[in-house]
Amino acid sequence: MSESEIEYRLKFKLIEECHELFRAGSRDEFLK
Repeated sequence: MSESEIEYRLKFKLIEECHELFRAGSRDEFLK
């Protein structure tokens, strides 16, 4: 794997995690 590929995967993973957190947060707000 090249360095850029590793960087891309890390960024993608971070973005996915942020989306998960955002979805969980939105769900909590919606339930209030």
